[in-house]
Amino acid sequence: MLSPGSRVEAEVALDPTDFVVQEHRLRDVSLMPGSAFFDVIWRMLDARGLDPERAELTDVLFTEPVTTAPGTGRQLRIVIEGGADGTADVRATSRPVGAGRSGEPWVENLRGRLGWTDRPLPALAPEVREAPGDAGDMAAVYARARAQQVHHGPRMTCTGTVRRGPDALLAEIDLHTGSGADEDYHLHPARLDAATLLGFCRSEAGEDPFVPMFVGRFRAVRPLRGPVLVHVPAVERLTESGELLSNDIYVHDPDGRPVAEIVGFASKRLRPGARITAPSAARTEGEAGGSRTPSAATEAPGERATTTPEPGRTGGMADRVREVLAEHLGRPAPQIPSDVGFYELGLNSVDVLKATERLEQLVGATLYPTLLFEHTTVDAVAAHLVAEHGEFDAAPVDTADSPASSGTPASAGASSTPAGELCAFEPVWVPAPAPDPAPAPDPASAPDPASAPDPASAPDPASAPDPASGLGPAPATGP
Repeated sequence: MLSPGSRVEAEVALDPTDFVVQEHRLRDVSLMPGSAFFDVIWRMLDARGLDPERAELTDVLFTEPVTTAPGTGRQLRIVIEGGADGTADVRATSRPVGAGRSGEPWVENLRGRLGWTDRPLPALAPEVREAPGDAGDMAAVYARARAQQVHHGPRMTCTGTVRRGPDALLAEIDLHTGSGADEDYHLHPARLDAATLLGFCRSEAGEDPFVPMFVGRFRAVRPLRGPVLVHVPAVERLTESGELLSNDIYVHDPDGRPVAEIVGFASKRLRPGARITAPSAARTEGEAGGSRTPSAATEAPGERATTTPEPGRTGGMADRVREVLAEHLGRPAPQIPSDVGFYELGLNSVDVLKATERLEQLVGATLYPTLLFEHTTVDAVAAHLVAEHGEFDAAPVDTADSPASSGTPASAGASSTPAGELCAFEPVWVPAPAPDPAPAPDPASAPDPASAPDPASAPDPASAPDPASGLGPAPATGP
Protein backbone atom coordinates (compact mmCIF):
# COMPACT_ATOMS: atom_id res chain seq x y z
CA MET A 1 0.00 0.00 0.00
CA LEU A 2 0.99 3.62 -0.46
CA SER A 3 1.47 5.91 2.50
CA PRO A 4 -0.75 9.01 2.55
CA GLY A 5 0.44 11.64 0.09
CA SER A 6 3.02 9.38 -1.60
CA ARG A 7 2.84 9.07 -5.38
CA VAL A 8 3.74 6.66 -8.13
CA GLU A 9 3.83 8.29 -11.53
CA ALA A 10 4.52 6.93 -15.01
CA GLU A 11 4.59 8.49 -18.46
CA VAL A 12 3.99 6.51 -21.63
CA ALA A 13 4.77 7.69 -25.16
CA LEU A 14 2.07 6.28 -27.43
CA ASP A 15 3.22 6.44 -31.04
CA PRO A 16 0.49 6.42 -33.73
CA THR A 17 2.18 3.34 -35.24
CA ASP A 18 1.87 1.36 -32.00
CA PHE A 19 -0.29 -1.67 -32.79
CA VAL A 20 -2.51 -1.01 -29.74
CA VAL A 21 -3.96 2.06 -31.51
CA GLN A 22 -3.04 1.44 -35.15
CA GLU A 23 -4.90 -1.88 -35.15
CA HIS A 24 -7.84 -0.80 -32.99
CA ARG A 25 -10.15 1.61 -34.77
CA LEU A 26 -13.65 2.91 -34.20
CA ARG A 27 -15.24 4.46 -37.29
CA ASP A 28 -11.74 4.73 -38.81
CA VAL A 29 -10.36 6.66 -35.81
CA SER A 30 -7.43 4.97 -34.06
CA LEU A 31 -7.97 4.78 -30.31
CA MET A 32 -6.56 2.87 -27.39
CA PRO A 33 -8.91 0.35 -25.77
CA GLY A 34 -9.90 1.63 -22.34
CA SER A 35 -8.94 -1.70 -20.81
CA ALA A 36 -5.32 -1.13 -21.91
CA PHE A 37 -4.99 1.29 -18.99
CA PHE A 38 -5.25 -1.71 -16.66
CA ASP A 39 -2.04 -3.15 -18.10
CA VAL A 40 -0.15 0.11 -17.50
CA ILE A 41 -1.44 0.45 -13.93
CA TRP A 42 -0.61 -3.17 -13.04
CA ARG A 43 2.88 -2.82 -14.53
CA MET A 44 3.38 0.24 -12.30
CA LEU A 45 2.28 -1.73 -9.24
CA ASP A 46 4.54 -4.64 -10.17
CA ALA A 47 7.56 -2.39 -10.76
CA ARG A 48 7.15 -0.73 -7.36
CA GLY A 49 6.41 -3.94 -5.45
CA LEU A 50 2.90 -2.75 -4.55
CA ASP A 51 1.34 -6.21 -4.39
CA PRO A 52 -0.52 -6.35 -7.73
CA GLU A 53 -2.03 -9.73 -6.76
CA ARG A 54 -4.02 -8.04 -3.96
CA ALA A 55 -4.71 -4.77 -5.79
CA GLU A 56 -8.31 -3.91 -6.63
CA LEU A 57 -9.30 -0.96 -8.83
CA THR A 58 -12.84 0.27 -8.24
CA ASP A 59 -15.18 2.99 -9.49
CA VAL A 60 -13.30 3.39 -12.77
CA LEU A 61 -14.70 6.15 -14.96
CA PHE A 62 -13.43 6.44 -18.52
CA THR A 63 -13.67 10.18 -19.04
CA GLU A 64 -12.28 10.59 -22.56
CA PRO A 65 -10.82 8.21 -25.14
CA VAL A 66 -7.14 8.24 -26.11
CA THR A 67 -7.04 8.84 -29.87
CA THR A 68 -4.14 9.19 -32.30
CA ALA A 69 -3.79 10.25 -35.92
CA PRO A 70 -1.06 9.96 -38.57
CA GLY A 71 1.88 12.02 -37.32
CA THR A 72 0.20 12.69 -33.95
CA GLY A 73 0.81 10.44 -30.98
CA ARG A 74 -0.14 10.76 -27.36
CA GLN A 75 1.77 11.36 -24.15
CA LEU A 76 0.09 9.54 -21.27
CA ARG A 77 0.61 10.26 -17.59
CA ILE A 78 -0.72 7.91 -14.92
CA VAL A 79 -0.56 9.00 -11.27
CA ILE A 80 -1.36 6.85 -8.24
CA GLU A 81 -1.54 8.90 -5.02
CA GLY A 82 -1.96 7.39 -1.58
CA GLY A 83 -4.83 8.51 0.63
CA ALA A 84 -5.35 8.57 4.37
CA ASP A 85 -7.69 5.55 4.39
CA GLY A 86 -5.25 3.04 2.92
CA THR A 87 -6.56 3.45 -0.62
CA ALA A 88 -5.15 5.50 -3.47
CA ASP A 89 -6.57 7.76 -6.16
CA VAL A 90 -5.69 6.81 -9.73
CA ARG A 91 -5.81 9.33 -12.53
CA ALA A 92 -4.72 9.08 -16.15
CA THR A 93 -4.28 12.13 -18.36
CA SER A 94 -2.88 12.61 -21.84
CA ARG A 95 -2.09 15.18 -24.49
CA PRO A 96 -1.35 15.01 -28.23
CA VAL A 97 2.28 15.18 -29.31
CA GLY A 98 3.82 15.60 -32.74
CA ALA A 99 4.93 18.25 -35.20
CA GLY A 100 3.34 21.58 -34.30
CA ARG A 101 1.62 20.16 -31.19
CA SER A 102 3.84 21.62 -28.45
CA GLY A 103 2.16 22.99 -25.34
CA GLU A 104 -1.11 21.12 -25.82
CA PRO A 105 -3.24 20.90 -22.65
CA TRP A 106 -3.58 17.70 -20.66
CA VAL A 107 -7.01 16.09 -20.59
CA GLU A 108 -8.32 13.47 -18.20
CA ASN A 109 -8.90 9.99 -19.62
CA LEU A 110 -9.54 7.83 -16.56
CA ARG A 111 -10.05 8.09 -12.83
CA GLY A 112 -10.63 5.47 -10.17
CA ARG A 113 -9.75 4.27 -6.69
CA LEU A 114 -7.16 1.64 -5.85
CA GLY A 115 -7.26 -0.56 -2.76
CA TRP A 116 -5.85 -3.88 -1.59
CA THR A 117 -7.84 -6.91 -0.54
CA ASP A 118 -7.32 -10.49 0.62
CA ARG A 119 -10.56 -11.65 -1.01
CA PRO A 120 -9.69 -14.70 -3.14
CA LEU A 121 -10.97 -14.95 -6.69
CA PRO A 122 -12.87 -18.19 -7.37
CA ALA A 123 -11.52 -20.86 -9.69
CA LEU A 124 -13.52 -21.90 -12.73
CA ALA A 125 -16.11 -24.47 -11.63
CA PRO A 126 -15.86 -27.88 -13.38
CA GLU A 127 -19.52 -27.76 -14.38
CA VAL A 128 -18.86 -24.59 -16.37
CA ARG A 129 -16.34 -26.46 -18.53
CA GLU A 130 -18.75 -29.35 -19.02
CA ALA A 131 -21.89 -27.32 -19.73
CA PRO A 132 -23.41 -27.88 -23.18
CA GLY A 133 -23.70 -25.07 -25.67
CA ASP A 134 -23.51 -23.98 -29.27
CA ALA A 135 -19.95 -24.03 -30.62
CA GLY A 136 -18.51 -21.07 -32.46
CA ASP A 137 -15.26 -19.18 -32.76
CA MET A 138 -13.73 -15.74 -32.26
CA ALA A 139 -14.08 -14.92 -35.96
CA ALA A 140 -17.82 -14.42 -35.42
CA VAL A 141 -17.14 -12.14 -32.44
CA TYR A 142 -14.86 -9.90 -34.49
CA ALA A 143 -17.34 -9.94 -37.39
CA ARG A 144 -19.98 -8.58 -35.02
CA ALA A 145 -17.53 -5.91 -33.88
CA ARG A 146 -16.90 -4.89 -37.50
CA ALA A 147 -20.66 -4.61 -38.04
CA GLN A 148 -20.61 -2.12 -35.16
CA GLN A 149 -17.75 -0.20 -36.84
CA VAL A 150 -15.01 -1.49 -34.50
CA HIS A 151 -12.04 -2.85 -36.46
CA HIS A 152 -9.10 -4.95 -35.23
CA GLY A 153 -5.82 -5.69 -36.97
CA PRO A 154 -3.97 -9.03 -36.63
CA ARG A 155 -1.90 -7.99 -33.60
CA MET A 156 -5.03 -6.87 -31.72
CA THR A 157 -6.89 -10.07 -32.55
CA CYS A 158 -7.30 -13.37 -30.69
CA THR A 159 -8.35 -16.72 -32.08
CA GLY A 160 -10.12 -19.57 -30.35
CA THR A 161 -13.36 -21.39 -29.68
CA VAL A 162 -16.52 -19.96 -28.13
CA ARG A 163 -19.28 -22.05 -26.53
CA ARG A 164 -22.59 -20.29 -25.91
CA GLY A 165 -25.15 -21.75 -23.52
CA PRO A 166 -28.60 -20.35 -22.65
CA ASP A 167 -26.98 -17.92 -20.22
CA ALA A 168 -23.25 -18.47 -19.83
CA LEU A 169 -20.47 -18.23 -22.39
CA LEU A 170 -17.05 -19.89 -22.21
CA ALA A 171 -14.24 -19.17 -24.66
CA GLU A 172 -10.70 -20.46 -24.96
CA ILE A 173 -8.56 -17.85 -26.68
CA ASP A 174 -4.97 -16.99 -27.50
CA LEU A 175 -3.18 -14.33 -29.51
CA HIS A 176 -3.44 -14.41 -33.29
CA THR A 177 -0.38 -15.95 -34.97
CA GLY A 178 2.43 -13.40 -35.09
CA SER A 179 0.93 -11.15 -32.44
CA GLY A 180 4.24 -10.52 -30.70
CA ALA A 181 5.92 -11.28 -27.39
CA ASP A 182 3.89 -11.68 -24.22
CA GLU A 183 6.67 -10.59 -21.90
CA ASP A 184 6.27 -6.93 -22.88
CA TYR A 185 2.92 -6.79 -21.08
CA HIS A 186 1.50 -7.75 -17.71
CA LEU A 187 -2.04 -7.86 -19.12
CA HIS A 188 -1.75 -8.17 -22.88
CA PRO A 189 -4.10 -5.56 -24.43
CA ALA A 190 -5.29 -7.86 -27.25
CA ARG A 191 -6.35 -10.58 -24.77
CA LEU A 192 -8.01 -8.11 -22.41
CA ASP A 193 -9.82 -6.41 -25.30
CA ALA A 194 -10.99 -9.81 -26.60
CA ALA A 195 -12.36 -10.65 -23.15
CA THR A 196 -14.43 -7.46 -23.13
CA LEU A 197 -15.76 -8.22 -26.62
CA LEU A 198 -16.92 -11.61 -25.36
CA GLY A 199 -18.81 -9.89 -22.57
CA PHE A 200 -20.88 -7.88 -25.08
CA CYS A 201 -21.40 -10.19 -28.06
CA ARG A 202 -24.88 -11.61 -27.55
CA SER A 203 -27.46 -8.89 -26.93
CA GLU A 204 -29.80 -7.57 -29.62
CA ALA A 205 -28.64 -3.99 -29.16
CA GLY A 206 -28.50 -3.03 -32.84
CA GLU A 207 -25.49 -2.02 -34.89
CA ASP A 208 -24.43 1.08 -32.94
CA PRO A 209 -21.02 0.68 -31.27
CA PHE A 210 -20.74 0.88 -27.50
CA VAL A 211 -17.78 2.57 -25.80
CA PRO A 212 -16.45 1.85 -22.28
CA MET A 213 -17.78 4.19 -19.62
CA PHE A 214 -17.52 2.61 -16.17
CA VAL A 215 -16.07 -0.44 -14.38
CA GLY A 216 -17.21 -1.21 -10.87
CA ARG A 217 -14.31 -3.48 -9.95
CA PHE A 218 -11.17 -4.81 -11.65
CA ARG A 219 -8.62 -7.29 -10.33
CA ALA A 220 -5.74 -9.22 -11.91
CA VAL A 221 -4.13 -11.75 -9.57
CA ARG A 222 -1.60 -13.03 -12.12
CA PRO A 223 -0.26 -11.91 -15.50
CA LEU A 224 -2.51 -12.38 -18.52
CA ARG A 225 -0.21 -14.45 -20.73
CA GLY A 226 -0.59 -17.56 -22.84
CA PRO A 227 -3.94 -19.25 -23.61
CA VAL A 228 -6.78 -18.21 -21.32
CA LEU A 229 -10.38 -19.12 -20.61
CA VAL A 230 -12.96 -16.32 -20.59
CA HIS A 231 -16.14 -17.01 -18.63
CA VAL A 232 -19.16 -14.73 -19.03
CA PRO A 233 -21.87 -16.06 -16.66
CA ALA A 234 -24.81 -14.15 -18.17
CA VAL A 235 -25.98 -12.36 -21.28
CA GLU A 236 -25.17 -8.65 -21.15
CA ARG A 237 -27.87 -6.39 -19.73
CA LEU A 238 -29.32 -3.55 -21.81
CA THR A 239 -30.92 -0.82 -19.74
CA GLU A 240 -34.53 0.13 -20.44
CA SER A 241 -33.26 3.38 -21.92
CA GLY A 242 -31.25 1.42 -24.49
CA GLU A 243 -28.21 3.59 -23.75
CA LEU A 244 -26.10 1.24 -21.60
CA LEU A 245 -24.91 -2.34 -21.77
CA SER A 246 -23.34 -3.95 -18.70
CA ASN A 247 -21.84 -7.31 -17.78
CA ASP A 248 -19.32 -9.20 -15.64
CA ILE A 249 -16.33 -11.00 -17.16
CA TYR A 250 -13.95 -13.52 -15.57
CA VAL A 251 -10.62 -14.72 -16.99
CA HIS A 252 -8.89 -17.98 -15.98
CA ASP A 253 -5.78 -19.86 -17.03
CA PRO A 254 -6.13 -23.23 -18.83
CA ASP A 255 -6.18 -25.03 -15.46
CA GLY A 256 -9.11 -22.91 -14.29
CA ARG A 257 -7.10 -20.77 -11.87
CA PRO A 258 -8.33 -17.17 -11.66
CA VAL A 259 -6.42 -14.52 -13.59
CA ALA A 260 -8.66 -11.43 -13.69
CA GLU A 261 -12.20 -10.18 -13.16
CA ILE A 262 -14.07 -7.20 -14.63
CA VAL A 263 -17.25 -6.62 -12.64
CA GLY A 264 -19.90 -4.03 -13.40
CA PHE A 265 -18.48 -3.12 -16.80
CA ALA A 266 -20.83 -0.56 -18.42
CA SER A 267 -20.54 0.60 -22.01
CA LYS A 268 -22.47 3.51 -23.50
CA ARG A 269 -24.11 3.53 -26.90
CA LEU A 270 -22.40 5.75 -29.45
CA ARG A 271 -25.30 7.38 -31.21
CA PRO A 272 -25.40 7.80 -35.01
CA GLY A 273 -23.63 10.93 -36.20
CA ALA A 274 -21.57 11.34 -33.04
CA ARG A 275 -17.99 12.51 -33.53
CA ILE A 276 -15.12 10.30 -32.39
CA THR A 277 -12.39 12.91 -32.20
CA ALA A 278 -11.43 14.41 -28.87
CA PRO A 279 -13.06 17.78 -28.11
CA SER A 280 -11.14 21.04 -28.27
CA ALA A 281 -12.47 22.36 -24.96
CA ALA A 282 -10.24 20.25 -22.75
CA ARG A 283 -10.21 19.71 -19.04
CA THR A 284 -6.65 20.52 -18.05
CA GLU A 285 -4.64 18.80 -15.37
CA GLY A 286 -4.58 21.84 -13.11
CA GLU A 287 -8.33 22.35 -13.40
CA ALA A 288 -9.44 18.84 -12.54
CA GLY A 289 -11.60 18.44 -9.49
CA GLY A 290 -11.86 15.54 -7.07
CA SER A 291 -13.28 12.20 -7.97
CA ARG A 292 -17.04 12.08 -8.12
CA THR A 293 -17.41 8.36 -8.66
CA PRO A 294 -19.27 6.28 -6.06
CA SER A 295 -17.39 5.14 -2.98
CA ALA A 296 -18.26 1.49 -3.62
CA ALA A 297 -19.45 0.13 -6.93
CA THR A 298 -21.07 -3.09 -5.85
CA GLU A 299 -23.74 -3.43 -8.51
CA ALA A 300 -23.70 -3.09 -12.25
CA PRO A 301 -25.84 -0.39 -13.84
CA GLY A 302 -28.12 -2.95 -15.43
CA GLU A 303 -28.78 -4.56 -12.02
CA ARG A 304 -30.24 -1.49 -10.36
CA ALA A 305 -33.98 -1.47 -10.20
CA THR A 306 -35.83 0.75 -12.67
CA THR A 307 -38.29 2.95 -10.83
CA THR A 308 -41.66 3.91 -12.27
CA PRO A 309 -42.97 7.40 -11.46
CA GLU A 310 -45.91 7.50 -9.09
CA PRO A 311 -48.39 10.34 -9.62
CA GLY A 312 -48.05 13.01 -6.97
CA ARG A 313 -44.84 11.59 -5.57
CA THR A 314 -42.19 13.25 -7.71
CA GLY A 315 -43.58 16.71 -8.35
CA GLY A 316 -41.12 18.65 -6.19
CA MET A 317 -38.17 16.58 -7.29
CA ALA A 318 -39.22 16.78 -10.94
CA ASP A 319 -39.26 20.57 -10.67
CA ARG A 320 -35.71 20.53 -9.32
CA VAL A 321 -34.58 18.24 -12.13
CA ARG A 322 -36.14 20.61 -14.66
CA GLU A 323 -34.23 23.52 -13.13
CA VAL A 324 -30.97 21.63 -13.53
CA LEU A 325 -31.73 20.80 -17.17
CA ALA A 326 -32.76 24.38 -17.87
CA GLU A 327 -29.15 25.43 -17.27
CA HIS A 328 -28.14 23.46 -20.37
CA LEU A 329 -31.20 23.88 -22.58
CA GLY A 330 -31.46 27.68 -22.42
CA ARG A 331 -35.20 27.66 -21.83
CA PRO A 332 -37.39 28.25 -18.76
CA ALA A 333 -37.71 25.19 -16.55
CA PRO A 334 -41.56 25.05 -16.69
CA GLN A 335 -41.34 24.60 -20.47
CA ILE A 336 -39.32 21.36 -20.19
CA PRO A 337 -41.60 18.33 -20.60
CA SER A 338 -41.19 15.54 -18.07
CA ASP A 339 -41.74 12.58 -20.40
CA VAL A 340 -39.38 13.37 -23.30
CA GLY A 341 -35.91 11.86 -23.52
CA PHE A 342 -32.91 14.04 -22.78
CA TYR A 343 -31.43 13.62 -26.26
CA GLU A 344 -34.76 14.51 -27.85
CA LEU A 345 -34.82 17.66 -25.70
CA GLY A 346 -31.48 18.69 -27.22
CA LEU A 347 -28.99 17.67 -24.56
CA ASN A 348 -25.68 16.08 -25.50
CA SER A 349 -23.65 13.74 -23.35
CA VAL A 350 -21.53 16.53 -21.88
CA ASP A 351 -24.72 18.16 -20.60
CA VAL A 352 -25.99 14.87 -19.20
CA LEU A 353 -22.89 14.25 -17.09
CA LYS A 354 -22.74 17.86 -15.90
CA ALA A 355 -26.41 17.62 -14.92
CA THR A 356 -25.59 14.53 -12.84
CA GLU A 357 -23.00 16.55 -10.93
CA ARG A 358 -25.60 19.26 -10.22
CA LEU A 359 -28.07 16.64 -9.03
CA GLU A 360 -25.44 15.36 -6.60
CA GLN A 361 -25.44 18.80 -5.01
CA LEU A 362 -29.22 18.74 -4.91
CA VAL A 363 -29.60 15.42 -3.06
CA GLY A 364 -26.36 15.72 -1.07
CA ALA A 365 -25.16 12.27 -2.11
CA THR A 366 -22.87 10.68 -4.67
CA LEU A 367 -24.69 9.45 -7.77
CA TYR A 368 -23.55 6.93 -10.33
CA PRO A 369 -22.10 8.59 -13.45
CA THR A 370 -24.41 6.38 -15.50
CA LEU A 371 -27.61 7.59 -13.78
CA LEU A 372 -28.98 9.85 -16.52
CA PHE A 373 -28.05 7.33 -19.21
CA GLU A 374 -30.24 4.76 -17.45
CA HIS A 375 -33.13 7.08 -16.53
CA THR A 376 -33.57 9.34 -19.52
CA THR A 377 -36.57 11.57 -18.76
CA VAL A 378 -37.36 14.07 -16.01
CA ASP A 379 -40.04 11.77 -14.59
CA ALA A 380 -37.72 8.74 -14.58
CA VAL A 381 -34.87 10.58 -12.86
CA ALA A 382 -37.18 12.17 -10.31
CA ALA A 383 -38.77 8.79 -9.51
CA HIS A 384 -35.34 7.22 -9.03
CA LEU A 385 -34.11 10.02 -6.77
CA VAL A 386 -37.29 9.91 -4.67
CA ALA A 387 -37.05 6.13 -4.35
CA GLU A 388 -33.39 6.26 -3.34
CA HIS A 389 -33.23 9.49 -1.33
CA GLY A 390 -36.84 10.35 -0.52
CA GLU A 391 -38.92 13.37 -1.42
CA PHE A 392 -37.81 16.43 0.50
CA ASP A 393 -38.03 20.18 0.45
CA ALA A 394 -34.90 20.65 -1.60
CA ALA A 395 -33.68 24.19 -1.99
CA PRO A 396 -34.30 25.46 -5.50
CA VAL A 397 -31.32 25.12 -7.78
CA ASP A 398 -29.48 28.42 -8.13
CA THR A 399 -29.86 29.29 -11.80
CA ALA A 400 -29.28 33.03 -11.49
CA ASP A 401 -26.28 32.88 -13.77
CA SER A 402 -27.55 30.10 -16.03
CA PRO A 403 -28.34 30.68 -19.69
CA ALA A 404 -31.99 29.83 -19.08
CA SER A 405 -32.46 32.65 -16.57
CA SER A 406 -31.17 35.25 -19.00
CA GLY A 407 -32.94 33.86 -22.04
CA THR A 408 -29.58 33.27 -23.73
CA PRO A 409 -29.22 29.95 -25.53
CA ALA A 410 -26.85 27.59 -23.78
CA SER A 411 -24.58 27.53 -26.81
CA ALA A 412 -24.35 31.28 -27.30
CA GLY A 413 -20.80 32.47 -27.58
CA ALA A 414 -19.51 28.93 -27.81
CA SER A 415 -17.99 27.14 -30.75
CA SER A 416 -20.48 26.27 -33.47
CA THR A 417 -18.99 22.77 -33.68
CA PRO A 418 -21.44 20.30 -32.11
CA ALA A 419 -20.23 18.42 -29.06
CA GLY A 420 -19.21 14.86 -29.86
CA GLU A 421 -20.67 11.86 -28.13
CA LEU A 422 -17.28 10.75 -26.83
CA CYS A 423 -16.96 14.20 -25.33
CA ALA A 424 -19.61 12.88 -22.99
CA PHE A 425 -17.10 11.82 -20.43
CA GLU A 426 -15.25 15.13 -20.27
CA PRO A 427 -16.59 17.82 -17.93
CA VAL A 428 -16.15 21.22 -19.54
CA TRP A 429 -14.57 23.88 -17.37
CA VAL A 430 -15.32 27.57 -17.88
CA PRO A 431 -12.90 30.16 -16.43
CA ALA A 432 -14.39 32.48 -13.86
CA PRO A 433 -14.61 36.17 -14.90
CA ALA A 434 -11.84 38.43 -13.70
CA PRO A 435 -12.78 40.66 -10.73
CA ASP A 436 -13.54 44.31 -11.39
CA PRO A 437 -10.53 46.57 -10.78
CA ALA A 438 -10.47 48.40 -7.47
CA PRO A 439 -11.50 52.09 -7.71
CA ALA A 440 -8.67 54.65 -7.69
CA PRO A 441 -8.21 56.37 -4.33
CA ASP A 442 -9.53 59.90 -3.91
CA PRO A 443 -6.54 62.27 -3.70
CA ALA A 444 -8.47 64.47 -1.29
CA SER A 445 -8.67 61.62 1.20
CA ALA A 446 -4.97 60.74 1.05
CA PRO A 447 -3.27 60.72 4.52
CA ASP A 448 -1.05 63.60 5.59
CA PRO A 449 2.60 62.59 4.96
CA ALA A 450 3.48 64.08 8.29
CA SER A 451 1.27 61.51 10.00
CA ALA A 452 2.83 58.50 8.20
CA PRO A 453 4.22 55.82 10.52
CA ASP A 454 7.91 55.58 11.19
CA PRO A 455 9.44 53.08 8.67
CA ALA A 456 11.50 51.59 11.47
CA SER A 457 8.31 50.44 13.15
CA ALA A 458 6.87 48.76 10.03
CA PRO A 459 6.27 45.01 10.25
CA ASP A 460 8.92 42.63 8.95
CA PRO A 461 8.07 41.77 5.29
CA ALA A 462 9.15 38.19 5.93
CA SER A 463 6.18 37.73 8.26
CA ALA A 464 3.60 39.04 5.77
CA PRO A 465 1.12 36.63 4.21
CA ASP A 466 2.09 35.22 0.83
CA PRO A 467 -0.13 37.03 -1.67
CA ALA A 468 -0.10 34.02 -3.99
CA SER A 469 -1.41 31.60 -1.40
CA GLY A 470 -3.40 33.95 0.82
CA LEU A 471 -1.92 32.23 3.88
CA GLY A 472 0.29 33.52 6.63
CA PRO A 473 3.81 32.22 7.27
CA ALA A 474 4.17 28.62 8.37
CA PRO A 475 4.79 28.19 12.09
CA ALA A 476 8.43 27.78 12.98
CA THR A 477 9.60 24.34 14.00
CA GLY A 478 12.51 23.47 16.21
CA PRO A 479 13.83 21.12 18.82
